[in-house]
Amino acid sequence: MVNLQKTFGEGPYPFPIQNMKDFFYVYASDTTFMLEPKPHVSFDLYPGSHHHSDFEFLISYSFLKYLGVENKRLNIAPKHILPINSDQPHGPKDAMLSVRFFTISFNKDFLSSVNNSIHKTGDIVFNNTVFEIDSEFEYLIRLFMQESRAKQAGYDMILKCLSTQMATKIIRQTIGNKESTKKYKTLVPDNSIRKAIELLQDNYNKDYTLEEVAKAANISPYHFIRVFKQQTGKTPFIFLLDIKLEKAKEMLKNKKLSITEVCYASGFKSMSHFATVFKKKNGVSPSSYRIKL
Repeated sequence: MVNLQKTFGEGPYPFPIQNMKDFFYVYASDTTFMLEPKPHVSFDLYPGSHHHSDFEFLISYSFLKYLGVENKRLNIAPKHILPINSDQPHGPKDAMLSVRFFTISFNKDFLSSVNNSIHKTGDIVFNNTVFEIDSEFEYLIRLFMQESRAKQAGYDMILKCLSTQMATKIIRQTIGNKESTKKYKTLVPDNSIRKAIELLQDNYNKDYTLEEVAKAANISPYHFIRVFKQQTGKTPFIFLLDIKLEKAKEMLKNKKLSITEVCYASGFKSMSHFATVFKKKNGVSPSSYRIKL
C-alpha cells in the first residue's frame, strides 16, 4: 500500500492527495513511485508548492508554462525531463489547464545508493536543468507500468531492476546537470553558512530563491544545499520552515493577534499550509496551542 502522505511530504498541494486516484494512475514499488494523469490534469483550483524527501523527475508531454521550483518559474517543452531535488519546493505557479505529464519519484536512499555505485559518492544534487527523454527510457517506464499492474510472480524483483536501470540512466544522462559537493566539504568555512543562517533568521517572513541564500554564503546554489545540511542537519527549506514555526509560537502568545495574522506575519502564504505544518511539528493546531499557553 502506497503511503501518499509520506510520498508527497508537506503541502499545500496542487490537488487533494486524498483523491489522488481520481486524477492519476499510480504505479509503485518499494523504491519508485510513478503518476500517470487520467488523461489530463488541470491546476486551476489548488495552486501551491509542496516538498518531499524523494527525488522527483517530471516528464512533460505538453508545454508546461507555469511550473515552479523554489521561487523560479520554468517553461518545460514537451518530451523533456525536469529533475527536482529532495526537499526542494515545487508546484504550479499559476493555472495550467489540461496539461499532460508523467512523474517518477525515487526514494532518496535508493537514488543515493545507485549514485554511489556509479560515482563512489552518495551525495547527489541536480541543478534543475531539463533534458530530452529518449525512447529507451520511455520503454523502461512502460515495462515498469506493466509489471506494476500485472503483479505476477517475481514482479518485485523485476520492478527493482527496472528502477535501478532508470535511475542509472538518469544519472548517466545528467553528468553535466549534477554537481558533487565532495571537494567542498573541507573548503567551505562555517562562517559562510552562518551568514546564510543570519539572513534567514533576520528575514524569515520574506520569499527567497535558493540562489539568493547561497549568494549570502558565497557558495554555488547546488553545493550550498548539501553543505548547509552537513553543517545544520537540515535543508535550507526545512531550516527556514522551523524558524517560521518558532516565530509563530512566539506570536501566538500575543492574544491580540488573530491566528490569521500570526500565519502571515510569520511568513506563511496560506492558512491551510500553516495549520498543517504547525500541527505536524507541534502535535496540535495553532488555536489549540494558544489555548494551552
